[in-house]
Amino acid sequence: MKKFLAGLLILVMSLSLIGCSDSNQESSANEVEKTSAKEETTAQKETTESEEEVASGFKYEKLIEYKSPTELTRLATFDNISLEEGDVPLIAFMPSATEFTYIMGVGAGIYAAAEKVGAEVITLAPQSGKDVAAQVGMLQDAISQDVDAIVINSHDDGATAPLLDEAVSKGIMVVIVNSDYADYPTNVHAVVGYKQYYGTSLIGEYAIKKMNGEKL
Repeated sequence: MKKFLAGLLILVMSLSLIGCSDSNQESSANEVEKTSAKEETTAQKETTESEEEVASGFKYEKLIEYKSPTELTRLATFDNISLEEGDVPLIAFMPSATEFTYIMGVGAGIYAAAEKVGAEVITLAPQSGKDVAAQVGMLQDAISQDVDAIVINSHDDGATAPLLDEAVSKGIMVVIVNSDYADYPTNVHAVVGYKQYYGTSLIGEYAIKKMNGEKL
């Protein structure tokens, strides 16, 4: 059970945690050698990537410093989430629509991470982002299938919130993606996203700077 919860949170949040007496000196020395080798490999990789960027006429520039996670004002309980030993967790990935390639890209990452933790993923999504009714119907189906987790991106939180509340009450883990909602309309287990207004504003400023006063 603990393994599943940890694996799922790693899956949706993409978090990485990188963690002596005389008898440990030899082990410490080996670790130093491994770290040095890793740093050298990383430096070589970064140099190669930098050369490729310059050769293609593109220079990477970091625009945003991501902040530490914000505590949710409506955090759902984990107490009623349980799995039997040997069960394969079933995750419903529910993007707002298949027409949005960026959110389907999130799904590709979820499938890859789920394979690593031994979970199964199904995708339930309407073709159009305007078809809120279809997503609501699919959300009802996911709850009736007794999935273990729902990873969802919705264009109408007011329509999906009551059903997500029902899912949480049934012991289904609920994670909102591509959102900066710290105050979601109902209790959820996690929200993964960024402040899009701030991010897109910086992108606009970057574009203006690159235009250097020239007209399109």
